[in-house]
Amino acid sequence: MKNTNEELDMNIKRVCPCCESLTNQELVKNTEEYKVRNELILAESSFYVCSVCENEIEDDSVTDPLVEVYRKYRDIKGYIHPHQLVEFRQKYDLTQKELSHMLGFGAVTLSRYENGSLQTDSHNISLEMAMQPNSLKMLVERNQPIFSKDKLEALLTSLEKECENLYCGSSNEISRQLSKSKINEFSGYSELQVLKLIELIIFMCSFGGTLKTKLNKLLFYSDFYAFKESTRSMTGLQYVHLPYGPVPDNFDFVYAQLLKEGVLCKEEISYPNGYFGENYVSNRDVDLTMFNENEKSILELVQAKFQNYSSKEITDYSHEEMAYKETVLSEVISYKFSEDLSDLQ
Repeated sequence: MKNTNEELDMNIKRVCPCCESLTNQELVKNTEEYKVRNELILAESSFYVCSVCENEIEDDSVTDPLVEVYRKYRDIKGYIHPHQLVEFRQKYDLTQKELSHMLGFGAVTLSRYENGSLQTDSHNISLEMAMQPNSLKMLVERNQPIFSKDKLEALLTSLEKECENLYCGSSNEISRQLSKSKINEFSGYSELQVLKLIELIIFMCSFGGTLKTKLNKLLFYSDFYAFKESTRSMTGLQYVHLPYGPVPDNFDFVYAQLLKEGVLCKEEISYPNGYFGENYVSNRDVDLTMFNENEKSILELVQAKFQNYSSKEITDYSHEEMAYKETVLSEVISYKFSEDLSDLQ
């Protein structure tokens, strides 16, 4: 009976580099655990075992398992992948020297990242910011002397068109209203992500609707837990200390715009005490492709944690956070307070 292709792949006959004999060698596959910056990641490795000397022989057909480990780590943390970095440079015809100069770290470091080395948290933030058209335009304008006249003109023309296109479509007014904020500790070191913000709101309103007071807290916890995990917020929103807890800056405008566009609908709920509540319900399914795996996990954990909380309960809960206790009325809240957030589990 003939061996299947899989069986042939598992066993080969060749000269063993250890005992120098022509031997049968069996392929052994293992799943190993790797620790990358306190994150445990599983990856498969393989090697052959000589039937004579029983030594392990490297499987030349398999790439370094660290390549897969780093890929998984980048997926978990939402890091930029090497091929994305290369594609970004090629899109704008930027050399490694030009891009690294604008970012403030060496071309050798950038080359290492493009060839698979794992970037630092701070460098990943810098790269993510540079890959946003508005931020790249600002970097180019600040570093004009490093470009030829023709290249500078072509770059700025291309980036200006891209920046204009950001304000087209259903998110137009939200972008215009909120994009004035700077990229700093109060935005979670992230440029405003309007499309991601819209999908985040839709997600939180997809479970029978969410009262406005509670929705504000769900956005706060989603953004701040994301920052705690990856040193950047999901949406780039700023949050302000108001009497009912931390809330997104200019939130009334955002919700009004989504109601106007038909993304949300609003139901008024009356209570026995005579008060009314605004319950927001999403009119379409959420597009979760906007989020990386780590962000999806955070959304699910936040929703599960507070699904049975009333607006008053989640408000009282948020009042115990250092982000609220250490700030005063109308003060913008730094994402650095994410270090002291209560346990999400």
